[in-house]
Parts: sequence; structure tokens; C-alpha cells
Amino acid sequence: MSHRRAGCTAPHDAEKMMGTLTTAFLAALQIAATPAPDTTGAFQDARAAELVALARQARATQQATLTSYSALAQERATALLRLPGRDRVLYRREMAARLDWERAGPATVTLLGAREYVPVPGTGVRVLHNAALEALDVAFRPDDVSASIGLGSFRFGPHPLNPGAEANYRYSSGAASTIILPGGGSVLTHELVVIPRRADPELVSGSLWLEDGTGRVVQEAWRRAAPIPAGTLPVVGAMALDVREIVIEHGLWEQQWWMPRVIAIDGVFRAGRAAAIPFSYERSYSDYTVAGNTTLAPDTTLAPDTIMAADTLAGADTTMAADTALVFQPPVAVPALERWRVILPEDRSSLLASEFLPPSIFDEGSSPIRADELAPLRLRLDALETPAARIAAGGFFVELAPLDQVRFNSVEGLSFNVAAGVDFGGVRSYADARIATAGQVLRGQLGLAADAAAGHLGFAAFERVQAADPATRPFDAGNSLSTFLLGTDYGAYYTARGLELARESRPGASMPWTLRFFTEEQDSVALRDPFTLADVFRAGRVWLRAGFPVEPATQHGAVFHLAAGGGIGPEQPNWRVQPRIEAVTGDHDFGRLSVIGSFSLPLFLDGIGPFRNGLNLGVEAGAGTAVGTPPGQGLWYLGGPTTVRGYPAASAAGEGFWRTRVEVGTTFPALRVSLFNDVGQTWGRGGFHVGGFDGDHFRLTSMGIGVSLLEGLLRVDLARAVEFRPGWRVNIIVDNVL
Repeated sequence: MSHRRAGCTAPHDAEKMMGTLTTAFLAALQIAATPAPDTTGAFQDARAAELVALARQARATQQATLTSYSALAQERATALLRLPGRDRVLYRREMAARLDWERAGPATVTLLGAREYVPVPGTGVRVLHNAALEALDVAFRPDDVSASIGLGSFRFGPHPLNPGAEANYRYSSGAASTIILPGGGSVLTHELVVIPRRADPELVSGSLWLEDGTGRVVQEAWRRAAPIPAGTLPVVGAMALDVREIVIEHGLWEQQWWMPRVIAIDGVFRAGRAAAIPFSYERSYSDYTVAGNTTLAPDTTLAPDTIMAADTLAGADTTMAADTALVFQPPVAVPALERWRVILPEDRSSLLASEFLPPSIFDEGSSPIRADELAPLRLRLDALETPAARIAAGGFFVELAPLDQVRFNSVEGLSFNVAAGVDFGGVRSYADARIATAGQVLRGQLGLAADAAAGHLGFAAFERVQAADPATRPFDAGNSLSTFLLGTDYGAYYTARGLELARESRPGASMPWTLRFFTEEQDSVALRDPFTLADVFRAGRVWLRAGFPVEPATQHGAVFHLAAGGGIGPEQPNWRVQPRIEAVTGDHDFGRLSVIGSFSLPLFLDGIGPFRNGLNLGVEAGAGTAVGTPPGQGLWYLGGPTTVRGYPAASAAGEGFWRTRVEVGTTFPALRVSLFNDVGQTWGRGGFHVGGFDGDHFRLTSMGIGVSLLEGLLRVDLARAVEFRPGWRVNIIVDNVL
């Protein structure tokens, strides 16, 4: 977390936005809860009161008797842009430091490594900006009587064990359990369940596991009692920061001192319905040396925690001192940071390639915390009841044309969504209306939705426009731009009205999935031919889109879709696999199965002319088949920017398909130039292509050149169809997979 000051030198606007994204997240979490006067019913059983008293006494004893410690601290913070195509890094930082603290002497942070990645031109991986100030994030004083969830300056508000916390929480005792310690051995613990009195983003919900007999904290698992609201934008919708997981594990040192070992935070920043920016923070402490004096008397009159925001460090301009001095001392005393000073290496560039950091900042296998370390604790957290389920937060809400719901296509023209409903606290009822300017058609849905830690559950009655093959992504921003700017719509549409029950993963999940059960009536939808910008530059209204055979039908079925992948940086291999399976009955009985996979791999060819920074190889391959008697809207379709570039939508269709896309391009993520070749083929009953010729097999082949911005976030391709109706075509893609 950054400690900003008046007078600091500001970086370029785009760089500042990216570079401080995680900082903004963390700062938003530092909210001090205002105690309420009512403490009645705080303890739901006598054992809970005993555990709270025992834990408070244990904390006071350790704070008073621990005299010194040293430890190695390592951390990683990441913010991602998670889109249907693939993940992209918005910001990442890594840091390693040696902590040395003495109660009666100096307290130092020796910075061993510090770097960050900002995906803007001219930045990339660099030494962490204001590294000396950032290093204070990992520092903590074990004798600090103010207690919070978290350590050092990275805190999540007053701890539920603080005196007076009964005004905000209720407590109940849980089961006893044995916890296996990382270094071997085990410890018997008792669970203390903490329940917030209200669904308030300033409070937490979760559990502590206390050592049997002593009350010392062994593990902690928390989540915010409610998302932190971040306002509402007319073109985006409601924004909120949802901290879904705060897990902390302590380790036993010298058979006496429970010191923090690992901290992991997981959450997502949501803007509207579609935009989700997952963020994570991991910190580990290891290589401890701990000493203490058990004859010192504990101070049992602890004051409630007082959290001082980063802005309280404002004062003199310390940017220059933080970036140039070998020893940096914070200019203003803050209780959590008092007496700490930061020691920096003379050669700042050595912070980039420290032996205490992974070989690459994008190396997912070198996290400060192993993937399995906190798995049991995370399972316990998921099992806890969501506080919103029993505390009514409620409220009426309205969404007017959020930007992520605006689209433009050949059947609706420009269309946007309006919604209204009532939130009952974890469960909400809503009414959506999609207003289409072409044909003045009004469609929408009525439904109920519930959110939980494990995901989203919804039931709805609907009438909507649907895509025959969602893999073509006709409702995303890229197709909207192609339709409006070029008059080229790559969707194959039909209308559906009916009922559905849907379950999906929580927003921002690393492995998103959806499961949908439906009963619906399907029918054709009229091509409205709305006015586009392309009509200004060409004679006549010629649409580069072919119709396709929709067969009216009543269908019932289920669809499951999963997306799994790995790798997030431009210097690392990236891969993604998306299986999809459908089972449908009714007027047509059939099933469909498809798998689409992609990977990109940097090819380092240093020293070869303009490609001295290397090349990037990207490959996408997919195949699918259908069994039974699918209607026209149940076939597979090829043609367009997401399947075979250079061809209109639905250029070929059939009961089965395969396709490949191969490209080689430069590695510079901000602006990448690529050469590509696409090949696809369909077959089976009902096969056809836009030429109208019947047959069993239809193959499409194209090649071309593409230019992408910001790791493919926006891409423009110039493609030439090689087989069948040769010609050039421009494609616009948002969130390119490769």
C-alpha cells in the first residue's frame, strides 16, 4: 500500500492509474468501525465468553513479553482484468525485506527486492516506485497494543478481539479441531465464531482458531460483512469492492511465540454486471529469530484500535528521500510504524533481480504462499454462513443503461438495458428491459437472484435474442464496433422466450463456469438493417452478413460451460481451455460437445534485427460435434473474427467442425503486429455455406496481418479469404484470445 504525500511527483496519468490500482483497493479497505452502544447478547454461549477473555489475555501477554524478533518478509500483490477471452495483468508488485525489531532498540526494514509491472508503454517491469515507503507495509510491531486484522500499515479495521468489539459483533463457540503445523507436529484448537451485528462493509465475518489452554490465535479466516460500495456511474452501473477472503496463519516459534506466518487476501472490484477486476495479496514471514522476557507484566487495559490512514503521513515532500537515500526514516510518527527505518541498497537496480524474488515477476509457481498451504483454512471460510443471509441489508436499486450492457447489431440496432429491483440482503428480485432502437422492440426478464461465497444462483422468466454459437461472441464490444463502423455483423441470432435456472461461479473467479437449465420457445428474428457509419462511405445498403436457417421449436435442456487457464504475463506461456456441453430435448432431440483451447508462447530470438526482443507464437484450436437431430440454430458456425477471419458470419455450418488459428507476432505488449493463418471446416447433415451449395464438407482458409493494443485488448485484422469467395475483409476484436 502506498503512503501518498502532498508534493509527491506524479507519474503519467495512465501509468498512475495502473500503478496505483492495487493501492486504491487496499486504501479502500482501511475503514475504522464506529462502535455502537448496544452490547447485549454479545456472547451466544458461556464458552464463547471464556474464549474471548482468554484470547485477549494471551494477546496482552505476548505483546508485553516479546522483546525482539527478526524475519524475512515476502509479498506479492496482483490486480487482473478478467475478460471472456483471457486474463490480463493490470498491476503486479513483489517485495522482499529483512525485518529486525527490538523493544528497546532500533527497528529496521532492509529492502532486499522490490519491483512492479505496469502495462503501459515505456514502463513494463521496473523498480518499485517509492520503494522505501512501500517497504513499511511488511513491518509490524508485536508490542503495538492496537490490534487490527492485518499487520503493519496494511490493515482491515479493528480486530474483533479488541475491547469494546462486542458493540459490533456477537460470538459463539465452535468445535475443537487439531491443526497440523507446517514444520510438523499438531496443536489442538477451539473455534471462536465471530458474527457481525449488521451487514456493514466496515465489519467482518469469520472465525478464529485458538490454542487449547492458552487462547493464543493460531488461524484466522475473515470476509467483509458486505461489499464496500464505490459509487455508481450512469454508463457503468453500481461499483463495489468485495473482499471475499482474508486468511491469516500463525506459526509457533521457540515453542512459545505465535508469530504471523502467512496472510492471503482475495477479492474483486466489480463495475456493473460484466466488469470484474480480481485482486489478490499474499505475504509470508519466515526465517524467524524470536526472543522474549516472560517476567514482564502484561498490560491488560488495552485501548480500542486506532487506524491511521496513509494520508496521515502527509507533510514534507519525501519522494526524493525515499528514492535516493540509503537510510529512510518516516517523517511523521504513526503508531504502527514508529521507530522503523528503511535501509536501501546503493544500487537500486539490484532490487529488480534479487535472489529473494522469483526469476520472473509473472512466474505463478513462485508465489510467497504455496497453493496448498491455506487450502484447509479457505474451505473452512467457504463453509461459514454468509452474514448477508441473516442480516437484511436491503434497498431499492435502479440501473440505467450501464455501459457493459450497451450493444449494436443487425437485429436490434442500438440497444441498452434498464433494470430495477429490491435487494433483500443476499437475495434480490429484479426486472430487466432491453430497449432496441431498431424496430422499437422491447424484450427483458423478471427474476430472482442470490449471491453466496460459492457463486451466483438465479431464476428468470425471459424473452431475449440469443446466439446460435456463443463462442462467436456476437454480443461483445468487438462485434458492436464491427457492426456500426463496418456494417459487418458476425452473429447468428434467434429469439427465445421461456424460463431458466442458472448457477455460475462468483464474479472474477479464476476458473469461471456456468450451468443453465432452460425451457424455451425458439424462433427466427428479423434482420432490421439499422443505419451504420459504413453506409456513409459506400453506395447502397449491402450487409456483410448472411442469414441462417432457424427452425421454430420448443426445447428443454441444460448447458454447462467452463473456462480454465494459466499464465498471465507477456513473458510467460499462457493457455486456456473451454469445454462446453449441451443436452436438449423437445421438438428436436440432440446433444452438442465442443472444446476450444489456446496458448501463446514467447520465442526469444535475441539479436535478430527488428525482432531482437523476440517473437510470440499463438495457437488456437477447437472442435465440436452434435448428435441427434439439431435444428438450424443447433448447428456449428464458422466465419468471422473469432473463428475464421476473412469470412462473413455463418459462412459454413454443420453438425461438426474443427478449426485452427496460428499467428506469429512481436512481443511488445502495448503494440503488437502479427501475421496469421486460419483454417476451419464443417461437416454433417445440414451442412452449407453462403454460396448455397449443398454437400458434406466445407473448408474455409484465410491469412492476414493484425495489430493489437495492450495485449490484445483491442485488435484490428486485415484478412484475406483464400478458399471460396476470395477477398479482403477488416475485422475488429475486443479481448483477443491470442
